Amino acid sequence: MGPDSHHPLFQQFSLGLQQSFGDNWLVSADGLHVFGQRQLIGSLLRTTDSTSPYIKCPGSNVPCTITDPLSGISDNVTLIQSGAKSWYDGLLASLSHRPSRMGKIGYEYNVSYTLSKTFDYSDDDQLTQNNKDEQVNLAEGTAGLRKEKGYALTDERHRLTFYGTAQLPYGFSVAPIYTFGSGVPADTFLPSTAVNGASGARLPLLPRNALDREIKNSDQLNALIDRWNALPACPGAYPCLAGAPVAHVPSHVGFSSPFSSFDLRVRKVFRLRDSVSLQLIGEGFNLANQVNVRGSNTANYAGRNISIGPSQSSTPVQTNFYTPVSVAGGFFGSGGARAFQFAARIEF
Repeated sequence: MGPDSHHPLFQQFSLGLQQSFGDNWLVSADGLHVFGQRQLIGSLLRTTDSTSPYIKCPGSNVPCTITDPLSGISDNVTLIQSGAKSWYDGLLASLSHRPSRMGKIGYEYNVSYTLSKTFDYSDDDQLTQNNKDEQVNLAEGTAGLRKEKGYALTDERHRLTFYGTAQLPYGFSVAPIYTFGSGVPADTFLPSTAVNGASGARLPLLPRNALDREIKNSDQLNALIDRWNALPACPGAYPCLAGAPVAHVPSHVGFSSPFSSFDLRVRKVFRLRDSVSLQLIGEGFNLANQVNVRGSNTANYAGRNISIGPSQSSTPVQTNFYTPVSVAGGFFGSGGARAFQFAARIEF
């Protein structure tokens, strides 16, 4: 832990308006801004005032090396410091219909929409992530987190939700929920030979998680790969921006990967006594069986293959780039494969 580590600090501002109209309608809109700072993040030690012979700092932003005098093993030093920041701006709007009746049917429903944008310095600001945030610095021979500011891997620009309930005769009720979310951004992973030994770095010409944000499709990405491959080679030099040529990715591939799921609950209530009731419940999830590609970890929340290999005569194109590798929900979860569950409940 670095000597200047602190608890994270968040500032939040919100402003909302709400208005009723007619007999049953309620509309609201809220603006929300959240700024986080002093979040924990790891960075490689590059300078020190230590006079120990077991630690060496070459300077010029090259990471320091410390050697265990007993084993002779050398390694770098990672400082966990309060240097990461995050930004969230969102507009949350909703339209609600109060509980009403139409003959023997009672109903209510709500439509919610969120427009948001999220930036941060790391895919997980509370973990070092094996210094993944340092890989471009290592390739360029630079230091600092400013160039790591990019879209958060969970940034979902648009999200729409509709839900409601309908009370039907004979103790039946129906409750649908529909959720739509625009695609989340994705990063790129390059082999270590492509960025002068900085294993796992993204394409340095791109900011973090730029796919589906600044880079909308594979043709735009290939144009940047051509720029990268055209940089002059400098083998053995440090720092060295250029490295081995990178393969192209398949043409005409869009990087948008939206989320869509329609869920439904049906319930039947049997009144056994004045204070005793039996409920039979059936629930269906993702009834349209929509394939929602999503990941489950901070390395790749997009759920896509985002690794680009070196360019070779035998493999000039990374044919499996951006193909799905995981889906939302796992075996049984939100947005996963179509699933059903049934339940019985006694209230007394």
